[in-house]
Amino acid sequence: MLATATQRKIRSNLKICKPRLPSAMTDKIFCEKHPFAPSIANCSKCAMALCGMCATYTDDEVLCEDCTEIRAAEKYVSKQTSQLQRSSKPAHVEPLQTKPDEPAYRKKAGNQQTLQWGVTILASGIIAYQFLFASRTDFVPMDAAAIAQQNAVAPLASCISIFREIGSLLRTNQLPDESLRCDQSGTPNIISREGGDIKISHPHPDFYGYTEIYVSRSNPEPTLIE
Repeated sequence: MLATATQRKIRSNLKICKPRLPSAMTDKIFCEKHPFAPSIANCSKCAMALCGMCATYTDDEVLCEDCTEIRAAEKYVSKQTSQLQRSSKPAHVEPLQTKPDEPAYRKKAGNQQTLQWGVTILASGIIAYQFLFASRTDFVPMDAAAIAQQNAVAPLASCISIFREIGSLLRTNQLPDESLRCDQSGTPNIISREGGDIKISHPHPDFYGYTEIYVSRSNPEPTLIE
């Protein structure tokens, strides 16, 4: 199809815009990586044109980024090689210096000191042995009253522990089970209410030489009355 006059006019006005450098910059050399940045130096290793952002200055040369990494690797390898060469050299060994023989009087004094220490340790052991066996007393059998008193202490302590557990339950507004009682008692504990308070007593406190053993919600710690 033939293009109309309007289409030909539009096509004639369309132009492809290409970036052009100013006339004053056409005679300059630009950086390889930054085409609009003027070059200030060339890489000493690969001769690449470099701008101020790309140039790396060392003591004796100017390098690009790639050549800087290569030069650093070369220096590292050279340093490691020199260290390995130095470590491979045989180490200097100092001759062993022998101590002169000690005088005879020093050897004799050392033997006497060892003998004194041995006598001291032996004497300490004898004294400790005598003290241990001298302090031991002969066994004296207990009379019947002392044995009975000793046998009554353990059941009482166990019963107090049970009543302390009952008091903990009362403090949390719980009633203990009937099985929670002292072993010496064949009957359940006595439960009484006084106002808003609950009191639990031992049915036979005379087993332990007391007239009353009890706990309550207001006083959960066991109370013993003679």
